[in-house]
Amino acid sequence: MDRIKEIASHWECLILGVLETNSYCASIVPDPLPPLPDWAVDRLKDQGRMAAIEREFQDKIRTLEDWLQLASGNGSDHRFEVWTSRGSRLAFRHESWQDAAKVLDTLKSQFPDAFIAKINVMDAKPLARSEPELLDTMIGRIQHIGTWFGEGEKAEMLAVQDETGRQVMTPADTLHQHPVYASLDRKGQEYVEFHMQRIARKKAKP
Repeated sequence: MDRIKEIASHWECLILGVLETNSYCASIVPDPLPPLPDWAVDRLKDQGRMAAIEREFQDKIRTLEDWLQLASGNGSDHRFEVWTSRGSRLAFRHESWQDAAKVLDTLKSQFPDAFIAKINVMDAKPLARSEPELLDTMIGRIQHIGTWFGEGEKAEMLAVQDETGRQVMTPADTLHQHPVYASLDRKGQEYVEFHMQRIARKKAKP
């Protein structure tokens, strides 16, 4: 993938080099070069065409990266979402950029400022946004995605995420007692049990 990008950059540099050489062709010593035909210069300087090709190339690269990641069988750590510049999320849970782009095309007429955002599914909310009451809103399979260890008297917090990408920060005991705990994946439940035991040992110390 890096080599593909390197080749693309190489060709861009060649085009810019040809244009620069052509602008000084009459001053080259000892043998001046004949200038390029006007049509060739116009073609090379066609910024609109170059920008369109650049966008298409980046689109193809992103699609290929997605396909390679998914084909490896390891899944993806990212999802692609459609947002507006005002912070409204229009679509989510797309595993590939290409799928999100198809949705974006259908929304552009209604939301001209819509764009695709690449979101890491393992990003959790900061501790300041702890909202355990949102556990009631979680849907489907739940994953434990992070732990914040409190300093001093601050409680330790767990971050969990559902299938829609919603993330909630909550104390371990609150999560353990909540019905959504039954939907937590096996590794998550094992971690919570370990975490609860560790807290119990800390409290038992004289």
